[in-house]
Amino acid sequence: MTLRTILVVDDDPDIRELIAQTLSDEGYAVVACGDGRTALSLTSSNPPSLILLDLMMPTMSGWQIIKNLKAASRSAIIPVVLVSASRDLNYTTEELGASAYLPKPFDLDDLINIVMKHVGKPEYREPLNHKEL
Repeated sequence: MTLRTILVVDDDPDIRELIAQTLSDEGYAVVACGDGRTALSLTSSNPPSLILLDLMMPTMSGWQIIKNLKAASRSAIIPVVLVSASRDLNYTTEELGASAYLPKPFDLDDLINIVMKHVGKPEYREPLNHKEL
């Protein structure tokens, strides 16, 4: 993945598309997937600059994904922003090694600001297409 590639992991296709399209419109390279196994595979083969991770997903929860990410040396340093409707995650977020927490529903400006805080401004100002995996 390129320098400022954002990996969006959310099982809800509407939210996944909203996040991916918003960040693409801002000029970030975005790869999106809907399950933990794909996310771990993508991160292992080509680490992104940032991961936006939904917590409540079937099969493999966001908690399981982040534990796997932090256990692997190559992905342990990637900042992870937890995205969830749960409001009581600040302590657990830090304890798990996540960089931040974005509560659902979220304002798109908050999404953009949290991404910029972690990876800086995008390299390109033209909207980029995103990949859906």
